[in-house]
Amino acid sequence: MIDSKKEKCDFGSIQSYKRCMYSFKSRVRYSECDEKSHMTLSALVNYLQDSCTFQSESLNLGMKYCEDKRAAWVLSYWHIIIERFPKLGEEICISTWAYDFTRFMGYRNFIIKDKDEQVIAYANSLWVYVDTETGKLKRVDEEQKLLYSTEPAYPMEALSRKVEIPSEMEAKEAFKVQRFYIDSNQHVNNEKYILMAMEYLAKNSRINSVRVEYNHAAVLGDMIYPHVGIEDNKVTVLLGNEYMKPFAVVQFLVSKDC
Repeated sequence: MIDSKKEKCDFGSIQSYKRCMYSFKSRVRYSECDEKSHMTLSALVNYLQDSCTFQSESLNLGMKYCEDKRAAWVLSYWHIIIERFPKLGEEICISTWAYDFTRFMGYRNFIIKDKDEQVIAYANSLWVYVDTETGKLKRVDEEQKLLYSTEPAYPMEALSRKVEIPSEMEAKEAFKVQRFYIDSNQHVNNEKYILMAMEYLAKNSRINSVRVEYNHAAVLGDMIYPHVGIEDNKVTVLLGNEYMKPFAVVQFLVSKDC
């Protein structure tokens, strides 16, 4: 199990662990909230993305390092469980750590806690290391493995990175990728696919979990053709090209928000 001392976040100051785990604290901002003054899923996902970026920068393994290596870590899969969405002004602590590396891949967990050390959300993720010039997989160098190091994986259900696509899907109106979707890698940011898919949820949906399988990066000007399948409390959104080849497949488990 993970060392509870390392997992605990001191709300008196920002903590960062140079090895293994990285943690930082924040406070839920008005700009991160929905109409009920709760953090949006989009904001929550951005905290997860930011935490691993912060760790990489603190270890000098960030954007400059990857540019010099002509390489990038590309997110292949998310599985995020939400116990509750924190409220406006609430103090939170976000932590992340790597738990395994293979030849071309890295596995990473995330956890968000409140001031009382109660878990708000947790996540599993799979990243692939790619050569930015060829687009092919690149071997993870030993320097990164050494500096990131690893902690044991967070105890959560292990699911396949392949998100099941329902047999019946309804086509929705296509739309073009706009500039505000694009990040520093010049393609649609990981969080933006989730934001796109949320448009097809019922207004009173309470999101309990989300899985995302990333397949092919959409870029500025691409047309996205959404297809939606609903099975009980499961909503699957395929965001693909005109031939239904997916850029990403997003799957929500939802319940009625009372």
